[in-house]
Amino acid sequence: MGCGGEFYKIPTYFKRRFRKDPAYLQFVRDRGCVVHVGREADAHHIRTRGAVGSDYETVGLCRECHTNWHAYGPIGFIERNIGVDIWKEAHNALKDYFIKDYDGED
Repeated sequence: MGCGGEFYKIPTYFKRRFRKDPAYLQFVRDRGCVVHVGREADAHHIRTRGAVGSDYETVGLCRECHTNWHAYGPIGFIERNIGVDIWKEAHNALKDYFIKDYDGED
């Protein structure tokens, strides 16, 4: 409530929105699992859609890793896969996607 008892609505342009990009999700899947290199992967959202994450905050995880992520949680998963920096992998995928797209390469 405002000072005079009226309600204020936050303008939509200030709200964070979930960003969707199906082509990017396919790009992440095509890169494969970041833990078990060479395995087919799901695109795993590091920050969930409910937490206003984004398709750009994803990494490729094989079915086994994806199941383990949800079973053990992010900390438990990372403790079991020492040496894999999930956020760095997500950053590298994002960088490769936009540089590829920018350069016009396939």
